[in-house]
Amino acid sequence: MAKEKKNNPPKKKEIKSSSFKKVDATLLYSAMLDGISQAYICLQPIYNENNLPDDFLILDCNNNFYSFTGQDQQINGKPFFTIFPGIENDKFNFRNFFSKKIKPGEKEKAEFHSSFFNRWFNISVFSPDEQSICVLLEDISRYKLQEIKTHLGEHKLLEKNTEISSQNETIKSINEELLEVNSIISKSQKKLIESEELFFSIFQNASDGIFLVNENGCISEWNKKCEFITGLKKGEVEKKYAWDVQMRLLQPDQRTEESRNRFRSMILDYFQTGKAEWLHAPKQTNLVSKQGKIHYIHL
Repeated sequence: MAKEKKNNPPKKKEIKSSSFKKVDATLLYSAMLDGISQAYICLQPIYNENNLPDDFLILDCNNNFYSFTGQDQQINGKPFFTIFPGIENDKFNFRNFFSKKIKPGEKEKAEFHSSFFNRWFNISVFSPDEQSICVLLEDISRYKLQEIKTHLGEHKLLEKNTEISSQNETIKSINEELLEVNSIISKSQKKLIESEELFFSIFQNASDGIFLVNENGCISEWNKKCEFITGLKKGEVEKKYAWDVQMRLLQPDQRTEESRNRFRSMILDYFQTGKAEWLHAPKQTNLVSKQGKIHYIHL
């Protein structure tokens, strides 16, 4: 039996504990927000004379929020209910939900149908500090329509669609939304929140598995969703080469030296050239968790 050749790993550069903090947190924050599947908006309460939230100042949004609302960055710095004047008539009480007192580290969740946006949503609200709230909106319309179709049948579904259409014109095509690609992160986006606390609050609360790799190819951050999907805790992967971790998550027959070298080249070439076509080519694949469970994921 031929012996497997062992490739010596590249020499590790000395990594200072403070190296991650020197990365521009604003750029990481903006890129990460535009990479998540949810719509994101950050708000600051505007209080009335009774010290109750009367409106909410829009501080920041990601491209998904601009896309599905049909707005652009000009709404930043403006009151929420002024930009969306009819939303106060929605059955879902946005004002009350945004006004809830949420302690740092906690979040409030709800599922609802918005007649204003003509969609079903999962909404999560958390507060990184006492001055602002962050809102994540996940469009679950396709799943809810399938649920209605299953329980009510084709005829009932048609009646439901007709009812919704009579109130909000027509249901916008979800497939069109999925095909929309936000390819350019706007250079003019305001540098509103630069704190690392906010960045990591959003990072840890994201519904997608996200990890960060430094220029040496080592994993520097690994969020809670990555832990849930892979079964690997942050301490098990931190400072490990990303390609070695990827090999652990492949099915046994795919764990070849050729695969390892390919992953290694893809990551290191990106840091050397700044170019990576694979970043812009979404695909579906599967991985095997630490517990042996197979997950089908979107990359």
